[in-house]
Amino acid sequence: MLRFLSKSSREEAEESACDAIEDSVWMVHRIKRPVIVAFPGGRSVAGVLDRLAERKLPWCDMHIFMVDERVVPLNHRNSNFRVVRRLADRLIEEGRIPEENIHPFIPDLGKRDFGAEEYGKEIESLGGSYDVVVLSAGEDCHVGSLFPNHQSIRSGAEYFVAMNDSPKPPSRRVSASRKLLSRANSSVLLFFGESKRGALEKFRSMEVDMYSCPAKIVHKARNPYVVTDIVIE
Repeated sequence: MLRFLSKSSREEAEESACDAIEDSVWMVHRIKRPVIVAFPGGRSVAGVLDRLAERKLPWCDMHIFMVDERVVPLNHRNSNFRVVRRLADRLIEEGRIPEENIHPFIPDLGKRDFGAEEYGKEIESLGGSYDVVVLSAGEDCHVGSLFPNHQSIRSGAEYFVAMNDSPKPPSRRVSASRKLLSRANSSVLLFFGESKRGALEKFRSMEVDMYSCPAKIVHKARNPYVVTDIVIE
């Protein structure tokens, strides 16, 4: 059953998101190791990751992957990993997680799929699914780089979808597929900021399907959460 957590401030919402992630990680950790966790990039998740670094999680038993990535160098200002790197560097520096447990997607421009197949094999070698995935909804309801009524959300790929026609620039991206996100044990979906109110309304509408609102993929997880700082009237 979907747990909907609406808070009156960004700070409260970020703490609630961390609570949901923490509970989800420990729930999985009791029955399997390692725990596979995936994060998006973007401004919405930055505060959550900073707060998550303060939590006592079984970091040494966790592997961190990306939900999606732009096809740019990792040190590029548009790289999604730049946001996650701050968390990863702190955990590595403090000896809480081995460096080999951090899995950035490194684009390979020499391959048609930019290396998406190889990245999928990394997931496959660790069990084939994310245990906990954090998603941040865009104003158009996209999550990761799965966009409404686009080939990305309709793809039947098991692990990752590569594209060079993203509706949102940059055009070249790689994203966790609909199937991979659907297999998650827990999904924590963020709707942060007043600009996401329309997307949240579409998400809550029974008349809008997942292909028009990819954020609805959160419902496929065994333990779905939605966290928002948008006041529901």
